[in-house]
Amino acid sequence: MLSYLGKSQEVSNNKDSLLIVKGLLGENIFVVGDSVIKKRYFNDVIRTNSEANVFFRKGNNLNILSALMVITGGGAIGFTLGSLVSGGEPNFVIGVAGLAILIVHIPIKRSSSYNLKKSTEIYNRGINNNTSFLERSEINLCVFQNRTGIKFKF
Repeated sequence: MLSYLGKSQEVSNNKDSLLIVKGLLGENIFVVGDSVIKKRYFNDVIRTNSEANVFFRKGNNLNILSALMVITGGGAIGFTLGSLVSGGEPNFVIGVAGLAILIVHIPIKRSSSYNLKKSTEIYNRGINNNTSFLERSEINLCVFQNRTGIKFKF
């Protein structure tokens, strides 16, 4: 179990498994095994699987487009509000265009997150297919208030 910034997700028992965790501000946090790494190192790891790399590159490109849209839309809204506050003649067309850009960016950001998660799923599936039965299996002793048990994952 990996716990980072208040969000936790179960990680595969394979030490090379990849994970993308959402931070408190919605940013992607890249994890390999139990280590948090930078995106460029994450890209180096995922590049070894060509199918996963296609989804990673698509998600990364959409993420860049989404960030540019946020900057543009926020700037347009800020320009309009700045003109309004300073007593000048505000151009509401620019403000509405900025708002429209911010609204359009939402599905693009979701698509980016979907593609990044899909790339990690494909990569992790490839790791699990290449490992032996004994490397994937896991035995845990479970103790509850009134019972005990053994949990075997394979």
